[in-house]
Amino acid sequence: MSHAPLGRLTLVCLLLLPLTAGSARAEEKRAPRPLDAATRDFHQQHLEIHITPDIPAGTVKGRVRLRFESTVDGLEVLRLHCVDTLVAAVRDSAGRSVKFALKKGVLHIPLRGALARGAVSSVEIEYTSKPRRGLYFHSPGELCPDRPQFMYSQGQSSDNRRWIPCYDQPDDRCSWDIHVTRPKALRSVSNGVLVGTEDKGETCIDHWQYAARAPTYLISLIVAPLETIRTKWRDVSVEFSALPGHTAALKTSLAETSNMLEFFSNYLEAPYPWPRYAQTYVWDFVYGGMENVTATTLNMRALHTQAARPNYRSEGLVAHELAHMWFGDLLTCRTWKHIWLNEGFATYFTDLFFEHRFGEDEFLLKRRGQNRGYLKGTPRASELKLEPDPRGDIPLELFGGKQYSRGAAILHNLRRHLGDDVFRDAIRAYVKRHRDNPVTSEELRTVTEAAAGVDLAWFWNQWVYGLGYPKLDVRYDGKAKQLIVRQTQKRGGGQGLFRIRVPIRWGKDGPITPLTIYRERHVFPMEAKGKFLRFGVGGDLLMQVTQHQSPGAWTAALAADPDLTGRMDAAEAMEEFGPVAIPALAKAVDEDAAWAVRKTCVEILGRLEGPGRDLTLLAAAKDADPRVREAAMDALASTSRAAAGSALVEAALKDPHPYVRAAAARGIGKLKVDDALGHLEALLRVDSHGDVIRTRALEGLKSLGKPEGIALAMPFVEYCWGKGATHRVRRAALDCMTALGPDDREVHAVVVPLLQDPYHNMRSWAAEACGKYKIEAAIPALRKVRDGDWNGGVKGAARKALKRLGWVEPKKKKKKP
Repeated sequence: MSHAPLGRLTLVCLLLLPLTAGSARAEEKRAPRPLDAATRDFHQQHLEIHITPDIPAGTVKGRVRLRFESTVDGLEVLRLHCVDTLVAAVRDSAGRSVKFALKKGVLHIPLRGALARGAVSSVEIEYTSKPRRGLYFHSPGELCPDRPQFMYSQGQSSDNRRWIPCYDQPDDRCSWDIHVTRPKALRSVSNGVLVGTEDKGETCIDHWQYAARAPTYLISLIVAPLETIRTKWRDVSVEFSALPGHTAALKTSLAETSNMLEFFSNYLEAPYPWPRYAQTYVWDFVYGGMENVTATTLNMRALHTQAARPNYRSEGLVAHELAHMWFGDLLTCRTWKHIWLNEGFATYFTDLFFEHRFGEDEFLLKRRGQNRGYLKGTPRASELKLEPDPRGDIPLELFGGKQYSRGAAILHNLRRHLGDDVFRDAIRAYVKRHRDNPVTSEELRTVTEAAAGVDLAWFWNQWVYGLGYPKLDVRYDGKAKQLIVRQTQKRGGGQGLFRIRVPIRWGKDGPITPLTIYRERHVFPMEAKGKFLRFGVGGDLLMQVTQHQSPGAWTAALAADPDLTGRMDAAEAMEEFGPVAIPALAKAVDEDAAWAVRKTCVEILGRLEGPGRDLTLLAAAKDADPRVREAAMDALASTSRAAAGSALVEAALKDPHPYVRAAAARGIGKLKVDDALGHLEALLRVDSHGDVIRTRALEGLKSLGKPEGIALAMPFVEYCWGKGATHRVRRAALDCMTALGPDDREVHAVVVPLLQDPYHNMRSWAAEACGKYKIEAAIPALRKVRDGDWNGGVKGAARKALKRLGWVEPKKKKKKP
C-alpha cells in the first residue's frame, strides 16, 4: 500500500444464534480472544468464493467454501473473522447443516467430531454482506446522475472479512477462486487469471483463479465499465485498466511497468512469480494504491498524460505497488507490528529502481526527500513516549506512516554499512529462504547476518527496536586541525547513542573518507585540504547534521560540490546569512546544471530580501525546466505587485505547463495584481491534470479576500463524478468559501451537508471547517458522523469539531430501581 495508514480493526456483531449444546457454549467461553497469529489453530488451504454484488444497494450475496487443516490435536470449533455480514447457513464437508454463532466479529462453527493435527476438512457458508468498508460501491443517483456503476475492494488491513467469512490476518496463506456474477455491461478484475466466463443472459459469471498462496487481505475484486490495454513482459500478461477515455493517460502513467518488472526480477534473482500483473485505476480510492496480489488497485489521481510531466509523475507509486509483489505478497509480515517489512521494502526498492533507471542523482533526491519528511515529522523522537518492547524483537517506531520513510531509511543505512554487494546478496537470500511465508524482523536479521558474516544485533536494536536518529553537531577547529563531532540527540525512551559510518570529503576533489561515529563526542585529527567540508557525502543517510562553516565555505560548496545534495545543503545553510547570500544563490540559479539545485535556490530567494533577488526570480520564471518555473511562481508571489504582477499574469495565461500556470494563479491572488478577480475567474474555466489550475486559482481567490470569491468557489465544492483526477479542487473551494464568509449562513448551509458527502476526505474537511468556524448548526450531523461513519479519520475529525464547538455529551439518566 502507498503512503497511507493502516485501517483500524472494528468488530461488528450483526447476528447471534445460540449454540445448542452446553459443551459448545463452554468451548466458546474457552476460545481465545482475539483470533490472530497467536491463537489461530487451523490453516486455510483454499477458498471457493461465489459473489453476486448489488452495486446500487451496496450489498453482496455470497457463498464461500473453505478447506482447512487443523494445526492442533482436538480441534472442535472453527473460528473465522466475519463482520458486517448476515450468515444464512453453514454446512459441513458432507453438506449437513451446522449450527453456529456470530459474536464480536468471530463466526464460531462447531465441528462434528474433533480433528487431529493435520486433518483436513471443509465448511460452506451462505451469507449476505453490507460492508461498511472493504467493498466500496458507486452508482448513479440524485447527487451525481452521471456516475457509472462501480465497485472495488480494499482489504488491508482487516476489511475483507466484511464480505468474505475467512481467517483475515497476514500470518496465514491460502489459494482461492472467485466466481463473480456481473452485469454484461460491466467487467470484473480480480487476482490470478480469468479461467472462464459463463453467459447467464443479462449477466455473466467470471471465474478468477489464484492458484498460488497469499494472505486473504490481498483478495481483490473490481466490477466496473473498464477499458484495458494489454501487453507482455517475458511470459507475463500485463494489463492496464481504467474507465473509458483514458488510453493516453494509461500509456503514460504505466509506461515503465516492464522496466520495473525486469529490474526487480534481476536484482532479487527472483522473477515475477505469477502469470499475470494487472493495474486498475478506480475512483474515490481510499489510498494511493494497494498491492493486491497480481492485481494492483490505483487511485485515479495517478493517471496523467505527458502534459503534466515532469512536475507530476506516477513512477514512484507504480514501482512501490509492484515492489510489493515480492515484499508484502510473496513474503508477508507475520503480524502488522512488522509492517515495515512490507512498506519499508516497497519504498526502498522504488528508490533502487529510480537509481537504476534514472541515475544516482534521482536516487539521492528521493532519499533526501524521504529523510527530510521523516525528520520534519519527528523533530524530537525522545518525546514520542515509546519504550522498547520487553521481548526485544518488536519494531518500535515503524508504524503510523513511519513504516514507509523510516523503514526505507533503515534499509539504506544497512546497505551503506554492508556495501552494495553484501546487501544485495542478503536480500536475495531473504527472498529465497522466506518466499511464500510470513516473516518477522528477526528473520530478516538472521539472513542478513549470515550473508554478511557479522553480528548485526546492535544495528537492529538502534534502528528497528529503538527509535529516533542521530543529531550530529559538526565543527572544524582550524587552529587545532581537528574535526569535532558530537551526538546531541536526547537519550531515553528507546533512543540512545547511535553507531553510524559517515563519509566525508574535503573540497570538490578530495578523497572520500568514512568516519565511524559511536560516542557522544569524537575528535578526528585532520588537515583541511579544500575550501569546504562535505560531511555526509550523498546526503542520503538518516541523520540530522548541524555543520558550522563560514559563508565563504558554503559559497564554495554551492559552486563546486560535485554532489547535488551537497549543493542543495549549502544553499539551505546560506539562508541564515541573509542578503549577503543572494549573489551566490543567484549565480547557482543561473548556472547550476541540476534542476533540483536551481529550484532549491529559487525557494530560498523567495524567503530573502535584497538587491538582485527580484531580477533572479524573474529570470527563473523563464527556466527551461517547469519544476524551476513553478517554484519561481511561488517565490515571485512573495515579492511585490510592481516586481512580479505582470510576470505572474503572463505565466498564468501563457506558460505551456499546467503546474506553472497553477502556481502563477495562486500568486495572482496573493499579490492582488490588477484585475486579479477577472484573471482568476477565467482560470477557473481551464481544465488541467488533477484540476491543479482550478485548485490554485481558488487558493488565489482565498488570498485575494474579496467576497465575490464565495460565489465563484461555491460550484466547485459539489461532488462531481470524474471532476479532474482528485478532489483537491473541492477542498480548495471549501477553504475559500469558509475563509471569505466564515459567518455567512449561505456558506454554512453548503458546508453542513458535506458531512454526508460520498467522499470520505470531504467529510473530514467539512468537519474541520465546522469546528474552525463554529458552525453550531452542524452539531447533530457531527454527532451522527462521529458515531456512525465507517472511516476512522472522519470520526476523529467530527470528535475534534464537537470539542471545538464546546459540545458536551449529555449525561444519561439513571434508571430507577
